[in-house]
Amino acid sequence: MDNKLLENFKKQLVEKRQEILSEADKTLAEMTDQNSNVPDPNDRATIESDRSFELRIRDRERKLLSKIEDALIRIDEGEYGICEECGCDINVKRLEARPVTTLCIDCRKKRKNHRASNLCPNSGETRFLDDGSLFPRSGENGRMILLSRRPR
Repeated sequence: MDNKLLENFKKQLVEKRQEILSEADKTLAEMTDQNSNVPDPNDRATIESDRSFELRIRDRERKLLSKIEDALIRIDEGEYGICEECGCDINVKRLEARPVTTLCIDCRKKRKNHRASNLCPNSGETRFLDDGSLFPRSGENGRMILLSRRPR
């Protein structure tokens, strides 16, 4: 990847980092300034719901901030735009859409498909047996089967 393109990605990442940090400061100031002495229970519930929603957004942004920091480190180390699984170059269009990505589209699809195949159909959670093998998987007839079981 050429230096001009790298500088462009670095600029985007730095701007996004600054935007997230300023929003976090703004949220902190708003939450400390709010008067929590609201007599109406419905108003209190609305305020609490809004506060909870705002905190969920900030938590997501905190996770994104960590990914941005990692991407900036990869730029400085010369590893930006290289897939961490296969070592191939990540398509520029993918990087433009998601500058913090660490996987090429093929590796991302493989990981997503692998993760989806290990989900329990009832709860959506990944299930493991005592021996560490994954549960469940689909058999040839579409029924769920155990990968392995311990002998009793």
